Amino acid sequence: MFGIFPVTNVLNLKYNTVCFKWLSPFTFYAIFSILGTLGLTILSFIRMCLSDFKLHLLDSFIFCLNALVVLLVFFRLAMDWPKLLSVFCKTETLLKNYPYQRNLKQRFIMILFVLSTAMFLEHSLAIANTYLNIDEEEVFKMNRTKLEQYFREEFPYIFEYTEYSLPLALLIFYINTCNVFYWCFIDTFIMIMSYAVAYRFKQINVQLKTGINKKHESILYWAKIREDYSQTAILCQKVNKRLGNIILISFGANMYFIVAQLYKGLVTRQTIVDQCYFIYSFGVLLLRTICVIIHGSMVHSQSKKPLSYLVSIKNEAFNIETRRFILQVYTQNTSLSGGQYFIITRSLLFQMAASIITYELFMVQAAISIYI
Repeated sequence: MFGIFPVTNVLNLKYNTVCFKWLSPFTFYAIFSILGTLGLTILSFIRMCLSDFKLHLLDSFIFCLNALVVLLVFFRLAMDWPKLLSVFCKTETLLKNYPYQRNLKQRFIMILFVLSTAMFLEHSLAIANTYLNIDEEEVFKMNRTKLEQYFREEFPYIFEYTEYSLPLALLIFYINTCNVFYWCFIDTFIMIMSYAVAYRFKQINVQLKTGINKKHESILYWAKIREDYSQTAILCQKVNKRLGNIILISFGANMYFIVAQLYKGLVTRQTIVDQCYFIYSFGVLLLRTICVIIHGSMVHSQSKKPLSYLVSIKNEAFNIETRRFILQVYTQNTSLSGGQYFIITRSLLFQMAASIITYELFMVQAAISIYI
């Protein structure tokens, strides 16, 4: 619907039918979305360069640039998706006899539904805020409709350089709405993928705890669990390799807009709708970023959890395989990262908070202009 992630047969139950095709309507639609977003990015950049520096001009450019980069990285991921999906299926086959959470699919649907609904409400408030703040006297003097004035104020980087037309305005509005969805989708995708990988480690942890409680002494039993852990770790590494840039983009965009929104909070809000929009928009952005960190950190915490179980094994069950298992869990890096620049752990939440405060103080000292 939004021209992102052009994969064919994605709803098919047989994973080997899922593929990427150049000659596919999904691919053509994705290319159209990339070209449309590229046009908006270029025009917003030109307007920013031709005007005095203002924060809201930079916001427009960063927003369009973020959407363009998201489209490109997901287009590239769509090409590798069949290979990554096969690794997921291989791991699931190995763990088919392990305890399994039946409502896993429902959890993924709930994450998508909640974030998409929050995004829709936030975008609706943004539209209402711009539309209700239009000066009707100015619209009357310029002999325009209120709808035309809305599009001119919402997309000044388009209609300051081109003649206004309703079909063009509706097309730009659609592309911009898609760009809002891309920003939400990238966070949703990271959360779902993080939970999917973390859950595989959780299955192993449950099986490991069961083995300790039953006091298994067989070397083959512990060797099987360690080999399954190794396969899950390989899955984590492959997911991290393909999601690294996506995570980096998500955290970069979220951190920028949190800082920008905090700085805009210094401006007095004129209307109740404006106040509601600011509070809701900032709250959704903050909560979404926190949820991404919490879900991403689950991979690290679940992958290291076997240590707490393995060190409690009785002497009778302690053997060479359990020693190898302890060494592997302790030394192996099994976590998601942002392009290898940072690892997603719970402590990252406090590191981001400290960085945001630092940048906010810098912007206040620099007295960066917001609108005027």
